Amino acid sequence: MSSDLLQQLALLAYINGDPRGKDLYNATVGVNLALNLHKKFKPVNKSDALRAIAIGAVADYVKRNPHASQEQITAEVIHQISEFAKAYRS
Repeated sequence: MSSDLLQQLALLAYINGDPRGKDLYNATVGVNLALNLHKKFKPVNKSDALRAIAIGAVADYVKRNPHASQEQITAEVIHQISEFAKAYRS
């Protein structure tokens, strides 16, 4: 049974006057909220987290070096890919 279905059943019980419905509804809403917040703020997996770090590092480099040549930017991208691979293997 999915958490959404359980939440709907709890709401139905609450609306129909079941004394346990309100507590069950509050609990299911809290659990769903916690799950959604967890999904939103935690990267899906290690590679997603490392990818975000590498992209952020390249973006930061470009911001700090607005006049960098294409070769310098390419060198930074290669460096960040290397760091990504090293971190992924560890």
